[in-house]
Amino acid sequence: MFAPFLSCFVVIGIIPFIAAVNRQFRVKYKVTNKRVSVTGGLDGKDITEFSYQEIYEMKYGLRFLGYCADVRINLRDGAKVELFGLLNFEEMRENYNYMLSKHLAYFCIGAKAMDGVLQLKAPGRFWLDPPDGLCLLKLVFGAWDRRVC
Repeated sequence: MFAPFLSCFVVIGIIPFIAAVNRQFRVKYKVTNKRVSVTGGLDGKDITEFSYQEIYEMKYGLRFLGYCADVRINLRDGAKVELFGLLNFEEMRENYNYMLSKHLAYFCIGAKAMDGVLQLKAPGRFWLDPPDGLCLLKLVFGAWDRRVC
């Protein structure tokens, strides 16, 4: 009676555990001030790179009291990128906010950022200089800030 339970536990529990550990060691994330790069695959040669201007939506969930986070990024072309186990996310969140606001402030007309979700509402033209009388939204997680110049 105990042997079937133990064999089911080993078969059902070991395979997902090995897959999770394998993914943890083989997937590498590189977040710079220009772009995000994800390297993975069995041989480590699958590379996905995108700039901050391609981001449509960004959601995250904290784990281990903010020590790391799982981030899901939806791109403008419909692709979805998931970053699992980003270390020190709580400490780095201000840097991510700055990079997102720097690269996206002139790209969108309206945006909403609340409680771990960054949603671009109305994608507009790429403006090098904003029009007179309008300061675009400052994108910060947890705040929605609209200013008139």
